[in-house]
Formats: sequence, C-alpha cells, structure tokens
Amino acid sequence: MKDKPVMNEEQSTSKKKHFFLEQKWHLYLPIFLLGFSHIAAGETSEKEIQPVTDIFDDVGLTYDNPYQEKMLWGGNRKFIYQQDFARVLSAPTGTATNRSSLRFQWNKVAGQYYFNADIKPIVYWNGDDSIDGDRSSDADFKIKELYAKGSFGNTTVMVGDKIIVWGESDSTAVTDVISPQNITDLVFTSLDESRISQTMLIVEHYVNSNQISLIINPDIEVDEQPLVAQGQGQTVESRMDDKDAEIGINFKTVIGNGDFSLMFADLTDNQGVDVLVKNPDTTITVSENFYKNYLMAGAAANLNFGDIALKLELAYNKDRAQELNPDMFDDQKYPYGYGISDEVLFAANIDYQENGVRDWSAGILHSRYESDRSSFVMDEGSYNELFFGVTNKFMHENLTVGINYQHTVETKAAISQLSLRYSFSDDLALQVDFFDLRKIGGTFNQTSAITRLTYSF
Repeated sequence: MKDKPVMNEEQSTSKKKHFFLEQKWHLYLPIFLLGFSHIAAGETSEKEIQPVTDIFDDVGLTYDNPYQEKMLWGGNRKFIYQQDFARVLSAPTGTATNRSSLRFQWNKVAGQYYFNADIKPIVYWNGDDSIDGDRSSDADFKIKELYAKGSFGNTTVMVGDKIIVWGESDSTAVTDVISPQNITDLVFTSLDESRISQTMLIVEHYVNSNQISLIINPDIEVDEQPLVAQGQGQTVESRMDDKDAEIGINFKTVIGNGDFSLMFADLTDNQGVDVLVKNPDTTITVSENFYKNYLMAGAAANLNFGDIALKLELAYNKDRAQELNPDMFDDQKYPYGYGISDEVLFAANIDYQENGVRDWSAGILHSRYESDRSSFVMDEGSYNELFFGVTNKFMHENLTVGINYQHTVETKAAISQLSLRYSFSDDLALQVDFFDLRKIGGTFNQTSAITRLTYSF
C-alpha cells in the first residue's frame, strides 16, 4: 500500500513521499475534486442506512431502509460487490485502479439501542496504483463505520467509528471539514468511498424541529493526498499540531421550506503544508509536512422550492496554515516556515429537476484570504470556482448520461466529466466515466476513464 501520514495518539511522525513546489499541484485538489467524486459512483451523499423504528420517533429521527427484508443476525443487511478498472489515457498511459471489493452493511435495533456496521474488504489486482513494488496483488480491510447509538428521551449518544458530513453542498467542502478524505486516486474514488471514519463520541439533543450536536473526536486523522509518479521527491516527516481532541458543535433547525445550520469547530487541518527552512548555504529545503490547528465558524442553508433547491454555505477559518513559495521565502518574516491567514469561503449551488428525468446544477465557490499572500504558493487574494452539471435519463430511465464541468477563474484549472450509467436492474449497474483534468496546480494535465460494476444483494 502507499505511504500516508499516520499519527498516533502521541502525535508521533511517519514517513511520506513528498513533491516540491512544481509538483505540489495537489494543494488545490481537496475542494476542487469534491464536486466530481460523488458523481463518479452514481451516489449523492453519505447517509446512514437505518430502519424506521418508533424508538427514534420521539426525537424526530426517521431513516430510509432499502433492504429491511434482508436479515442477518437479527438485523438488516446488505452486500455490495464492486469492480473498478481505470486507465490513464494521456501520456504516460497506464492502469490507475484495478480492484474488487465486497462491502457489507448491517444494522440492528435492540430496544433503545441501535448498532451499525459498514465494512469493506478490498483486493487490489495487477497494475493498481495501491500496490507497492513488483507485487501482483494486495489487500486491505476498511472500516467505513462501526458504532453503537442509544436513545435516552430527546437525547441520543453515539460511540464508535463514524463519518461526519456537515453542510449542504455536494460540490464544495466549505463547512464539511470534520471527516478527512482519501483522494490518493484523484477522480477515481467516489466521495462516499473517499471519506475516512474516526472513532468519536457524538451527543445529539432534539427539541421540536431543532437539533444540536456535540462531537468529540480524539482519533484525529488527516487527508490522504495523491502521490503522482512525476518524479521521486524528497522524503520528509509528517507531524500534526498538538491537540487532544477535535471539538465540533452543530445547531440545525427547520423553518418553513428550508433547514438552517450553525457550526463551530476546533480542528486539526486535514491538509498539510510544507515547513521551509533556510540552510547555512542559503538553500531552501522542506523540513516536514505540518498539519496545523485552526478554528472554523460556519453557516449553511438548504431551501426547497418544489423542483428547485438552493444550497448556501459560509465559513470563516481562523489562523489556517498557508504554504510558502520557496523562491520568495523570508525566514525572518516567517520564522515557523509557513504562513498563516484567515479565510472566508462562500458557496452557492442551485439544483433544478426538470420533468423528473433531467437534473440541472450550477454553483460558485468564492474563497477570500485576509492577509498578504505575495509569498504564498496560492498567491491570489481570492479564488472563484464555477460548477455546472446536467444529467438526463433515457431508455425507460435505465440509462443516465451526465456532463459536469468545473473551472477556477484565476488559475484556469478545469475538470470535465462525461458519465454513462446503465442499470440492468435495481441491483446491478455499470458505469463508465471519462475525465479530463487541465492545469491543476498550473501544470498537471490528465485524461482518464474508469469503469465501475456494482451488484447489490
């Protein structure tokens, strides 16, 4: 498997392959790719699959359960077999992913308690980028979620491995900052599959249509970034800022035809920055990859007007680390080897469903930085990303064709996607996606295709 920055509870360091400025285009990826990854698997969002039961009615909880008639060990179960095969079509061509997985989802209600398991063993076959060296295959076992939840009056308490999804937008990561992502495979991994669970405590309290959630996460993890074979970069240590636990508070209410959220979080950044040092011979090198703590305050709204949905998100990030340009590095001005800036992010997305068979979506993400950025890698004072997508169903709604486009105005970076999905039945589907990445990070271009076969039983 590929190396990744993994830190234990004592914040120990681990080795990670790392590429310098001309190959650090992946700094731009986490927000930029999010709008495409959930479409690539034909999925919409990360949702718990849980049975509708009266023990949660008092606190206003209702759950979809598409497989409640399939039972195992006294609970509801579902298996999902998935076969992925992706090729890079532009030079250098080659296989990107070649893997099989069998996802197992199970849940059970026992009195006032609820138990949920979502696990996924994966086999990587010859040519998959996740295989080290000359091995012909490899395997992994991923725990997507594994937790227990209890209902006590108007309060629920959850303990275990959980994925947290904040905010309303499917195409931007403005307030969705709790759970990190594995984006080592770029566009080849769906949003649902990319999310990394963490062991945490969640307490939720319900009053009428209001909900307040407290998250305490001592199992701090960070994004797994792509390692592109453009060259062998230097190996550096990865280190997280000192923190015992991440804390998040989310207040959500329903008013009229919309729901509204206010969020606050004390976090370790999911994205690391290079720490630069000036050597005695005046050369500049990277000493480590650092994940700094920061504060986030955010708000989100989801307004529904029949066939039209408007999703808004706003976030203010306090003292977030910024990567410095080594050609302009001043160790007197930046003694810690990285910059710090406050950020304001705003996203607006509009979705329109036409006649039940055609879906339109468009949006914008505006990012503004509250500091002098002349020495930063991302040196613009603001960035604007535009999103557009349309999907249409054909052949008695068995075939879904989608086109998506994402463009950053300031950097001219863009991602285009053509998606074809055919459902042979409710349980069996084949999807083919073509991606074209242009000027990601200023220099990275790639054309690729992925086929994904899924069978549920």
